[in-house]
Amino acid sequence: MLGHPLRYAVFMKLGERPYSCRELADVLEEDIKRVYEAVETLGKEELVEIVTRETGPDGGRISLYRATDRYVFNAEEWSSLPQIERETASVTISRILIKQIIDSLNAGTFDSHVNRVLIRYPMWTDSQGVEEVDAIMVETEEKLAKVEQTSLARRSASGDPPIHLITALLSFPAAPE
Repeated sequence: MLGHPLRYAVFMKLGERPYSCRELADVLEEDIKRVYEAVETLGKEELVEIVTRETGPDGGRISLYRATDRYVFNAEEWSSLPQIERETASVTISRILIKQIIDSLNAGTFDSHVNRVLIRYPMWTDSQGVEEVDAIMVETEEKLAKVEQTSLARRSASGDPPIHLITALLSFPAAPE
């Protein structure tokens, strides 16, 4: 289901916040009909749901969608996916991340917060080390999700505006030198 690049990109964006199909089309720079088809297909698989329906500027109804879950795969789950789905996920996530980094650099926001983190840590390890790094990454994602939930509660209480923060955890075998 997530083996199609557009469906995967739509699913990822809907994991960030609710979007309308028009907003998704604009953000992903895709044709709205293709985005609508992707959302419809993901909806049939219960991977996305309608959050709310609003009245649009022309009086029509606009549906806002969100992902029903964030998917983080452990090594066993990842290896059980078809190769095409693994490759699609890797390419789609990498493209989106690279675009977000470039956009942030171009907008001057990449280094705008004192707590910006940029760490590159090349390693030489064995298979067990790769498994240990995988476990650390999955645990870190779970902690990030908790930070987001706690932050949402604080923002709701304080009325402070949100800070759109991109976090990325990468661990992959390097290409041969």
